[in-house]
Amino acid sequence: MTKNKYLNYGIFALVIIGLIFIAGCTQQSSNQTPKLSMSYHYTTEGSYYNVKIEGSEITFTHIDYEKINEKCAQWIQQSPCWTQQDLITEKAQLSNQETTDLKRLIEESKIIQLENYYGPLQGERCYPYILKIGEKEINYCSRPNGPSQPEAFIKVSEKIQEIVTQKF
Repeated sequence: MTKNKYLNYGIFALVIIGLIFIAGCTQQSSNQTPKLSMSYHYTTEGSYYNVKIEGSEITFTHIDYEKINEKCAQWIQQSPCWTQQDLITEKAQLSNQETTDLKRLIEESKIIQLENYYGPLQGERCYPYILKIGEKEINYCSRPNGPSQPEAFIKVSEKIQEIVTQKF
């Protein structure tokens, strides 16, 4: 009888260990949903626009236009009229719906399948717009006689700008 008792305890212990192991694996797989990680950036002589999204945190860095308005009004140089001291950084939290909408748009637009560069020959003068999603970086370089932005690039960048307008 003692042998059976110890055998039952051993089986019971193995069942408990197995359940703990299975529960741990189930919890890990449900937590492996990719975290949203993206950024959108562009600069011109009179503007600076940078948005970073990590998980549910959005960071928006931009120019304080009231501060530079007078300085930049007559600017003709082909370099920024602003300095790092003219930038403002703000942070906010995205809602679950906003992060879900962004993830869905990224998937549905197939933006990850775009080429890495759109624009004139590299090295020619243009205004770069950079969209980074995870490890994928897409550069669109704007100029008057250059190609149009890819549709997916427009959709994702407009969604980011819409969220920035609502949050800040």
